Amino acid sequence: MSFSPAGPEGFEPDPTGIVSREQHQQQQQQIRRVGEPAPVAAPAPVVPASVEATAPPVVEVPEQRYYWQPKDENGKPLGGKQVYVYRAASPLPVEVLEQVTKGHEMAIRALRKVNRDRELGPDPVADDAEKFTGITEFKTRELTADERFNLSQKIANPETTAEAVDLLMESAFGAKPSVLAKTLNDAQRFMVQQRAVDNYVEFVQLTPEYFDSPANRLSLTRWMGQRNWAPSVANFNRAFQHLVGQVGLLETAPEVHQVPPATPVVEAPAPAPVVAPVAPAVNSQPPAATNPGLGSEPPQTKRHSHVPSGLTPSVASVAGETPVGKTLTVADLERIPADELRRKLADPAFRKLADAAYENAEKASRARRLAQAQ
Repeated sequence: MSFSPAGPEGFEPDPTGIVSREQHQQQQQQIRRVGEPAPVAAPAPVVPASVEATAPPVVEVPEQRYYWQPKDENGKPLGGKQVYVYRAASPLPVEVLEQVTKGHEMAIRALRKVNRDRELGPDPVADDAEKFTGITEFKTRELTADERFNLSQKIANPETTAEAVDLLMESAFGAKPSVLAKTLNDAQRFMVQQRAVDNYVEFVQLTPEYFDSPANRLSLTRWMGQRNWAPSVANFNRAFQHLVGQVGLLETAPEVHQVPPATPVVEAPAPAPVVAPVAPAVNSQPPAATNPGLGSEPPQTKRHSHVPSGLTPSVASVAGETPVGKTLTVADLERIPADELRRKLADPAFRKLADAAYENAEKASRARRLAQAQ
């Protein structure tokens, strides 16, 4: 394939005939794009800032309460008071609230009836509690005509008289004579035991010097049982008076020693020393004349130092201030009114004097007891 030398745009044909005219035009366009300026990007659009919406203020609705008492069909209260809590600008009308409580009250009544029928109905719920067994019910049983005829025949026969008597008693009491005798014996034994317990409790209450312990209870009842004494209050007392004289037969109540609380030892404050004012010395010689040239100084007044007494206005008796160095006694404290004494005890100095007074009174009492003992 060949082209003429005067091709468009100075196109020179490829001697190999591989590059076509279209490919040559594409190469020329690429060469021209190299010398062109780079395209300028378009500016980004300006997006206005979003404005957040302001939420309206929340108005707090006040809380309302309505109290009411559920009642049963007879007007008796059912449990405690109920309360309805709701939020509203103003309380609801009473008619509306009563209508709501009426429905609630009917529901409470229905639930109460269901519970009562389940617990107190004829068909109780099965459980594993211990049940009554061996309960004999005594009731009369009517004999039939054949049983009455056989009974008359057995009574007439000496060999069947005992059987006839058993049948007659069973028809009268509803149980055989052996069952009747056992029931009566158990009932009598229980009555005696219950009476013995009641009498023993009364004896313990009337005898404070008796110590009620399992060992004493066993010793007392065994001693009375060996002599067939009835378990009465008087016999319990007689047995106790007899056994209490025997050493080691009955236990005594343990002695409870009450340890008094330890009183803190508070040392009384030492009385403050009293410094007497020192009188100025008397000079018999006349004072020397001062030199006018040296000047004169006015005489200085000697001040006596004030010695603190250690007492405050609260440390005072009823009659007035407590003198320096005086100690209080229990009698002094008892003469002070209770309100004023409580106020004075708030002062540490007065409290120390009061503690010292009680401590001295305790020491004196202890000394008197020792002297009496000697």
